[in-house]
Amino acid sequence: MGFLPAHQVIVGDGAPAPARTVFVLHGVFASGRNWQVFARRAVAARPDLRVVLVHLRGHGGSRDAPGPHSLRACSQDLSSLASELGVVPHSVWGHSFGGKVALAWMRDARPAGLSSVWSLDSPPGSGPAGGGDPLSSEVGRVLTALGAISLPIPRRAMAQEALVAQGVRGDVAGWMATNLISDGEGAFRWHFDTATVAELLRDYWNADLWPDCADPPPGVHVHLVRAGASDRWNAADRRRLDALAQAPRSTVHVVEGAGHWLHVDRPQELLGLLLSGL
Repeated sequence: MGFLPAHQVIVGDGAPAPARTVFVLHGVFASGRNWQVFARRAVAARPDLRVVLVHLRGHGGSRDAPGPHSLRACSQDLSSLASELGVVPHSVWGHSFGGKVALAWMRDARPAGLSSVWSLDSPPGSGPAGGGDPLSSEVGRVLTALGAISLPIPRRAMAQEALVAQGVRGDVAGWMATNLISDGEGAFRWHFDTATVAELLRDYWNADLWPDCADPPPGVHVHLVRAGASDRWNAADRRRLDALAQAPRSTVHVVEGAGHWLHVDRPQELLGLLLSGL
């Protein structure tokens, strides 16, 4: 198969020439635009920084990427993007699903020049975050509920109501409604491709990247960030985090008081942590 560079939005590409480039990888159902406010804050604090907000395959501007769809395919997309931009990022910041993509790229491509990988509230092990079976997980329930919504839909609120009726939490349903975009004819559709997302999630749930966190490629330091109020980490995950804290090229951080969307709940704390790694 051929791999296309992932669509992206670049923040901080003006003068002076950036001394550091960071790739930011969003979570499932999201896109690079979910991190634009955070990226602008990062560049304001570090004017020498260029932040590349990547749209992962199946999402946003990369919605129509050709299959098959897997973490390895996402890795290839990032390699193609780095080649197109003529730069290897100094660091990769990946949230949730994007955290595993960041680790997979580190493992698969071993890009020369990559110094650090930050996986944000993203347990590296197999299975859905928090444990249990995939279909009963929050992401699994959302994916199932999407199948009950006929698109295009006239109003965003209708999608939110339909998701809640299917058992999706109200705050999650409200956030999902923000991921609807105009179809150009007065109605809305998801910015992501549901079939692609489902295929990606199957591979995501099968992947165990704990060994890669404990033994990253030479020159790369792995940072695992747990949101203190997140429900994504079960007891076994926390024990693995405790063990990983002893690894020489891995560091575990906790952002207290933050839920899973830690860049929204505790943006300044997270920003300070990420910039300290540069």
